[in-house]
Amino acid sequence: MRVILTRAGRDEKGNRDSRLAPVVPAPGQHQLLNKEEEFKMRKQLFAVSLVGLLVIGLSLPLTTTAAAHPSVVATINGGGVADMDDGEGPSLFGMGVKLLSDGSAQGFFDCVDQMGDSFPGNFYGQVTSWSLNEDGTISYSGIGKVVSFPPYFFVAHNLEFTVTIQAFGGPGVGHWTLDVPEFGGVICWETIRTGQVVIH
Repeated sequence: MRVILTRAGRDEKGNRDSRLAPVVPAPGQHQLLNKEEEFKMRKQLFAVSLVGLLVIGLSLPLTTTAAAHPSVVATINGGGVADMDDGEGPSLFGMGVKLLSDGSAQGFFDCVDQMGDSFPGNFYGQVTSWSLNEDGTISYSGIGKVVSFPPYFFVAHNLEFTVTIQAFGGPGVGHWTLDVPEFGGVICWETIRTGQVVIH
């Protein structure tokens, strides 16, 4: 039972003022008060829970979106004719690669060593990742395939490869290499004769 006291005080004779007598709530009044307090408490808990859900709800889409959609930090484009530094002949090449903020990449690489070269054939593949090297050069990697030309006759699949751009630019300036571990490492050292390789 809840007791409500009126203001404190005594009369002139020192007797307790009758107004100090405890006020006894009518039957069922304390139940009403308890229900009101319970309602207020539930309302406060609901408000706190709602704020928490809003905070979580707002943060999750941002995190998911950022993870699902990495941004493009740069794009490499190029094509033309390049000469092997070791004198083994010219190569026709093409590349178009998007470098993404999470280290992944999208695009292609294609290199054709023409008939009459020491190892004629077509190497091509899809690019899946990239990196910025300590020396400032940029490399991109993927999985490729080689189809040889006469006098050799063979096809090789699922070849890991890495193209490193030592210098962007046009004739006599642009330079890149092709590394295929399955074939023992770097197999092409190329200086651009016509065309270019650019990054933007």
